[in-house]
Amino acid sequence: MTFDEVRTSVVIEDRDGSPVSWDGLIERLDESDVIVLGELHDDHVAHLVQRAVVQDVGDRRPGTVLAMEMLERDEQPLVDDYREGLISPETFTRLTFSGSWAGEGSWDDWYLPIIDSAHDRGMMVVAANAPRRYVTLARTDGFERLDGLPDERRRFVEWPDPPIGDGYRKRFMDLMSGDGEREIDEEVAESYFRAQQTWDATMADSVALHRPADGGAVILMLGRFHSDFDGGTVVMLRRKLPDARITVISLGPPDEDEGVPADLMIRDAR
Repeated sequence: MTFDEVRTSVVIEDRDGSPVSWDGLIERLDESDVIVLGELHDDHVAHLVQRAVVQDVGDRRPGTVLAMEMLERDEQPLVDDYREGLISPETFTRLTFSGSWAGEGSWDDWYLPIIDSAHDRGMMVVAANAPRRYVTLARTDGFERLDGLPDERRRFVEWPDPPIGDGYRKRFMDLMSGDGEREIDEEVAESYFRAQQTWDATMADSVALHRPADGGAVILMLGRFHSDFDGGTVVMLRRKLPDARITVISLGPPDEDEGVPADLMIRDAR
């Protein structure tokens, strides 16, 4: 599929399975404060959809912000330098170590065109995720260790208080165990779940910090495990923005026998 075809070549469904047109989708997003686009990282069509949503929402709603899991908070100066033309696309990619973020060539093919589309519309692009070193610290030393960071570094990372539980935790543990097919060390699994929650809390906090006050929306791009079935990032968004109108969109083919994962589902019609 090419980008020019995407608006007419995808299937869009509501929670009850009702079809939605592309124009109907964009009109519905006019009512959203936060638009969550949950992707399969290697799904070409999902990235075309993301770019089209960024363009159409950005054109209709000045002040809209794009927040991305794929960039870490301490990389924000590089994002801004790239927007202002102080560094080239090649330098931006090299300094953020992003070239193969979702596989070889994925940054140039998928993510940079989305960032460029946002910048062309005057949109701020937010590096939404926690730096890897702090996510690792949460995993190895616990959330308490993050709380002891100096203020100038503490601002790069958040964590949930209280921790996220219920269905999200079960889904994560099922993933770790291959739906019960392999035995897991519970302490190790809990440590990786802390890392997962650190991503969730930091991305949600980045959205809350950059929510426009002038009628624009925040579009958050992230892996769909974080957002499907009221995933951890959605849980944290609702904690931090209880008054926000949040629309969650699941991109790509649905998982079999898993039920309805989001408010809207978009996939390749073929």
